[in-house]
Amino acid sequence: MDTKANGLSGLLKHLIVKTILYTFTLIVAHLAKSFLLLPRLDANRDSSQRGVGEGSEFVSYPKDPLLSGVGGCSSAKEDLYYGVVLAMKRPDAFFGRKTVSTPQFFLLHGPPGTGKTMLATAAAAEAGVPLLSLNASNLESKWYGDTPRILDKVFRDARERYSPCVLFFDEIDSIGRRRNEMDCASSYTLKCELLRNLDTLKGSPVCVVACTNCPGSLDPALRRRFAKEVRVGLPDENERLSILEAITVEERWNKMRRGKVLKEVSRLTSGYSGSDLASLYSSVKVERMKANLDMVLSSPSSTALPPLCLRQWMEGMKGEKGMIRDTK
Repeated sequence: MDTKANGLSGLLKHLIVKTILYTFTLIVAHLAKSFLLLPRLDANRDSSQRGVGEGSEFVSYPKDPLLSGVGGCSSAKEDLYYGVVLAMKRPDAFFGRKTVSTPQFFLLHGPPGTGKTMLATAAAAEAGVPLLSLNASNLESKWYGDTPRILDKVFRDARERYSPCVLFFDEIDSIGRRRNEMDCASSYTLKCELLRNLDTLKGSPVCVVACTNCPGSLDPALRRRFAKEVRVGLPDENERLSILEAITVEERWNKMRRGKVLKEVSRLTSGYSGSDLASLYSSVKVERMKANLDMVLSSPSSTALPPLCLRQWMEGMKGEKGMIRDTK
């Protein structure tokens, strides 16, 4: 009996020792994979952190277009001039305790292609201040915890390094949609950090401009923080004429003929957005180039080409979509 008991005891000890060694081996392998192999698998990890620290990919210093160079959008341009441009030129009069009461957060919304992003860029260019652009692509990171850190860094730079400046969120609905039970932890954290960082800008010489095509999809807490909502709708006939004059400013043609042609084109393009008109103009120029290919090949200057006629514009309209439905 004693011999049998000793044999079982030895076998049990042997199994325990093997289990401990196997567990220890797994732990060591996991640590080695975490701390030794991952840096080799992603050599860009350190460079991405340096890029975030510098903040260079977020910051630009636009020089054009100015608000006066943007066709149409007269109401939106007026709101941005008095709310953003003047505030950036005189931050001492607009930010602080005893200052002019003005909205600091602006939400531009409307159909796609109506010039919302261009208006934000033009406002920063008009004010002569840096533009910090944020969107889902340059905020999200595959590394857990990086996205809130990037957001914090950009907001801190906006307050301390680049102010006065304009902080622009392009397609803010991509990161600020209404919270629900289906949100993953990282998405929920990002929305909470966005709300918290927006509150830190109050009183700072930083104007926040965001644009979206779907204002109804925004989280109510986020939309409430944008005190001024500016609708950028489809242009009417006069605004379409203004846009056409702006995009064809380099065309060399008789002033009277130019006005007559563009006025008729603006009448025929009901439902076109500013982006549609720019696309139409590009198509018309390509058709003119095809019709005068010998002249294009013989002369490098585009001024030798004949001016655009109404027939060419109408031919270009046949291949363009246009007619975006202006939904509220």
